[in-house]
Amino acid sequence: DDLSIEQALELLNQITGLNRMPFGKYQGRLLSEVPPDYFEWLKKNGALDKSDNRDLKEALMKLSLI
Repeated sequence: DDLSIEQALELLNQITGLNRMPFGKYQGRLLSEVPPDYFEWLKKNGALDKSDNRDLKEALMKLSLI
């Protein structure tokens, strides 16, 4: 709770290597720069349930973005 989103993303990057959006219209952007409603849309449409996107889903859950 004491970390800023940027600090949390940096720690996440050190642990998982994932801090940027890996695909889609926000590909390459920092996760903190992606609108939260985009993550909700991905979740609603099942994109985060694909095995290829497991790391992204875990990262978003750790950051409480989904």
